[in-house]
Amino acid sequence: MPGPVPNREADLARPREHKGRDMQSVTRGAARPAKMPNADRNWHPIVDAGERGL
Repeated sequence: MPGPVPNREADLARPREHKGRDMQSVTRGAARPAKMPNADRNWHPIVDAGERGL
């Protein structure tokens, strides 16, 4: 079975959102370069190697 039968719209506490209606446009920001911090010298060699692999 795919699941329970959904409630009728009259039974819902708030109206369902209808796709395409009252939708605001999405704005996109500009990507900024990321700087990786240096690894701590006290780390275990396996962790240090894994960090460099990123």
